[in-house]
Amino acid sequence: MHTVTGSHNFEVQNYALTKGRGIGEHIASRTFFVGEYEWAINIYPHGDSKEFSDYISVVLELKSRVGKPRIRCSFSLLDYASGEAVYKREYPPHTFKRSKNWCFPNFLERNIFEASKCLKQDSLTIICNVTVIKEPVTYIPFTVRAPPNINKRLGGLLLTEKGVDITVEVGGKSFHANKCILAASSSVFEALLFGQMKESKKKRLKITDMEASVFEAVLHFIYNDTLPEIDKDADTVMTQHLLVAADRYLLERLRFTCEQKLCTNLDTSTVGTTLALAEQHKLPHLKAECLRQLASSQFLRSAIETDGFEHLLKSCPNVVKDIYDSCQFVASNNTREIDSVSQVHTITGTHNFEVQNYALTKGHGVPRGSYSFSLLDYASGEAMYTKEFSRTFKSSSNTWGFREFLEIKTLEASKCLEQDNLTIICNVKVIKEPVTYNNVPFTDTGPPSNIHQGLSGLLLSKKGVDITVEVGGKSFPAHKCVLDACSPVFEAQLFGQMKESKTELNITNMEVYVFEAVLHFIYNDALPEIAKDADTVMTQHLLVAADRYLLERLRFTCEQKLCNNLDTNNVGTTLALAELHNLPLLKAECLRQLASPQLLRSSIETDGFEHLLKSCPRVVKDIISKMI
Repeated sequence: MHTVTGSHNFEVQNYALTKGRGIGEHIASRTFFVGEYEWAINIYPHGDSKEFSDYISVVLELKSRVGKPRIRCSFSLLDYASGEAVYKREYPPHTFKRSKNWCFPNFLERNIFEASKCLKQDSLTIICNVTVIKEPVTYIPFTVRAPPNINKRLGGLLLTEKGVDITVEVGGKSFHANKCILAASSSVFEALLFGQMKESKKKRLKITDMEASVFEAVLHFIYNDTLPEIDKDADTVMTQHLLVAADRYLLERLRFTCEQKLCTNLDTSTVGTTLALAEQHKLPHLKAECLRQLASSQFLRSAIETDGFEHLLKSCPNVVKDIYDSCQFVASNNTREIDSVSQVHTITGTHNFEVQNYALTKGHGVPRGSYSFSLLDYASGEAMYTKEFSRTFKSSSNTWGFREFLEIKTLEASKCLEQDNLTIICNVKVIKEPVTYNNVPFTDTGPPSNIHQGLSGLLLSKKGVDITVEVGGKSFPAHKCVLDACSPVFEAQLFGQMKESKTELNITNMEVYVFEAVLHFIYNDALPEIAKDADTVMTQHLLVAADRYLLERLRFTCEQKLCNNLDTNNVGTTLALAELHNLPLLKAECLRQLASPQLLRSSIETDGFEHLLKSCPRVVKDIISKMI
């Protein structure tokens, strides 16, 4: 059974300031990836409900929009004294549903935690281990790598300009592209080309406010799933422009790639403009990394002198407070690497309120303006009779105060009343929402390429289809450029000397359900669900189709699946298939299985073995050689 395991260490700083936030209020880690799924940790310092208000609750949240992964997970706390994970709680394997997060509502009693060595310098670190359990697969390890997916072939399609049906004009330069590829990669392009904003009847699309070189790099990424080579001296500037473009066109994978690259390439000359970019485009991971670098006084001193930092101060003056806060951060001295950090920031202000003509307030009932923290002692200049509290304002009551703050006779006998005046000192501290940021440069692989998800949506909606494939009396709408990118045979039929009608392609000698599965694989890069009793037969038909249309990735997938599903009933037909279509890996596995006298004895009695002897009589020699 195949599993993918990942760990995330989440540090919460300024723990004392989280008190009073209330039951059901949580602090979230940054998102992280395990098994191609996106996750986050939520910590509830006062429990996730009234029932568990005396506990710290922890939750694992699935952030990905699709999928129901089967996982197991554990939570524990870092003991700062020993460096070990303690108070470990484990969740058994379970299928994760988006509607219900995984939670330990009673993870640890708050008083036990606060007395432990898991709280140091007002910080705690929670450790979450996630294991994604893939579907059980029994397989024979192949000695060759799977052929590349569609992204590797789309790059060639862009270079040759085959099947292009849109010209994009950017900065006085024209770029030829395929509508369906742009739409599959970006929901913005999809809306522009096929939605209510559509310009689909036009053959040209004009993009403003973007340099031609930037769009060329965007196009390269869409078709190749990699950034183009960029001159070293222009690398950061180009990456910044690409990130803005990715944000504009909702190209999530490009955005992640650029954000990761900028995090890695930060220096004193670029940190100013990069931080401004992160602030303006709401990029929390990139902003956190900039602030982490600027926390070094030497780094900050050099950065301040640059034009980029001057640009930062002009465009985002409020970020100065964040820089100051990051400089105050003192990393805990444990040896465990922290993946994300939550800091609770505060804003403090003081207001001195002098009440004159005190005698005139007598007899007025409840004294006005009596909500305070302390009184000024005019003799010493010190704040006296200080009272403090920490709580959350509620919308039902917009005032805080002490009805019995100080007895009147005590006030009148004190030195807080001078020349019939008194001064109330009110100190207000606003505790802001915790801010979580990335504590180390990106280590995640990021979201997987969404090109197949986009293509699948286009196939279902039939947006931009420009070819109808006729198979066994049934019509299948498709996109020429997608078929071209996956198969050199389709390429020749649609664009080469063999090319047929511009709008129709007729395929003979193939069952309808087989081509439907082929089309599903081309657009989804995965086999469709197949009934268990028909699985092997369908896979054999798909392998024949893959061989016919030189669909190398489908051929590899089918060959691997047949190797894993061999039994006495199908080994005969499968070996005949391997022999007729020159599939050495599949043939070798069939012969390895038949080397067992018991399996051979059972197989000989099947119709499949009789078919093998009739269609490939010479293979008997190979079976005998394997047994000797």
